[in-house]
Amino acid sequence: MITLRRILFTFLFLLTGIGAAIAGSLDAPAPPTSSAGAMFTSNDLYNRLTSGAAGVKRTGPFAEPTAPPGPTGHTDDEIMAVMPAADNSNGATVGEVLSGKSFWGLRSDGTWGFKVGTMPVQALSPASMAVPAGYYAATNLATVDPDLVSANIRSGVSIFGVNGKGEVVDTAEVANPAGAGQILAGRKAFVNGAAVIGTVATGANVSGGDGLKTFVIPDGIYSTATTATANDANLISGNIKSGATIFGVVGSYAGGGSSVPIPVGKTGQTIVFQAGDDGTWQKGVLAPSPRFTDNLNGTVTDNATGLIWLKNANCFGAQNWSTAITLSNTLASGACGLSDGSTFGQWRLSNIKELLSLIDYAHTVPALPTGHPFSNVASYGWYWSSTDNHGDVSHNTAWPMFMGNGDVGDGGGGSVVNKSSSIYMWPVRGGQL
Repeated sequence: MITLRRILFTFLFLLTGIGAAIAGSLDAPAPPTSSAGAMFTSNDLYNRLTSGAAGVKRTGPFAEPTAPPGPTGHTDDEIMAVMPAADNSNGATVGEVLSGKSFWGLRSDGTWGFKVGTMPVQALSPASMAVPAGYYAATNLATVDPDLVSANIRSGVSIFGVNGKGEVVDTAEVANPAGAGQILAGRKAFVNGAAVIGTVATGANVSGGDGLKTFVIPDGIYSTATTATANDANLISGNIKSGATIFGVVGSYAGGGSSVPIPVGKTGQTIVFQAGDDGTWQKGVLAPSPRFTDNLNGTVTDNATGLIWLKNANCFGAQNWSTAITLSNTLASGACGLSDGSTFGQWRLSNIKELLSLIDYAHTVPALPTGHPFSNVASYGWYWSSTDNHGDVSHNTAWPMFMGNGDVGDGGGGSVVNKSSSIYMWPVRGGQL
């Protein structure tokens, strides 16, 4: 009877109490034998709120449980405890959620429930300083504006952490702007913001002609390694008075005036054959060191006399006396290995004393100082001088010199000294007047 009473009470309660409190139809959506009559459980509602899990309805007819239900469901209080609460302070609005993204609005100001955000997606622009409201993806300023690089920023300035390049400087110049004609050819400079390519030639070594006091140095930019050289073959120690210095050349010439004795050089002999001989006294002016200077232009300067000799001591071969004089007088740069700029009339056939000035009596075959720079010396040959044999009244002979030992012909009528004979010749230029 108790069980039946409880069943009747429950049935009456359902008919009266719940029917009065719940709106809508009390009818099941479908009979228990149909899967359409299935409904979510309170457990399904709780799991959806706490984990987003989808509920599972039965798919077949209702079946009586074989055992009483266990404590697996959730009460209304438990479900309400996990329900979202209204939050007008921190609840997001549609304008605060990215456009197109759905969310559950927590505000009780009429925006509660399922909503879709309207916040626009924005991107920074290098063309504008403005930053409109919206969503911006993570980026860096160099990506926004590719011109934000060191090469575009002035030296000493930093923009958004990018330091300016040292070469980016202010090239403005109003008073004295450089032009192409003031910049080395092929070099680039920036003047008033524009690149200027130089046109000024690089200066090369300049050498003046022999004896010229003035010569042209072309326009150009000259480095410290470039030289301008004034040449004068007579600018040697032997042509400068002893004690004087001209352009760095220290003079050694002790003659040149009636009140000064003309110096006599040493013979070069140092061996004593008898007390009181030349080797004993070794008198005379000591030859300078170096004795000779190879001018690298086909000439050799004797630093003792200042004479300039043809380096090739046998350029013309054997000639008679008259031809030897003519060939010497017409010798000029371009012949016999000469590149000294000499012209016709500067060279001549050496006189007998000039020939003898070369002799070193300490040597033979040839009788020239050790280390001389001459080439093609006829060591066993006789050389013409331009000096006539005054003892020959017919003047058919001239004084020659034997290079083997410095011997001088005596003009006694032998064929070797007759002016018609063919012997060697050695041109010279310069010397004292």
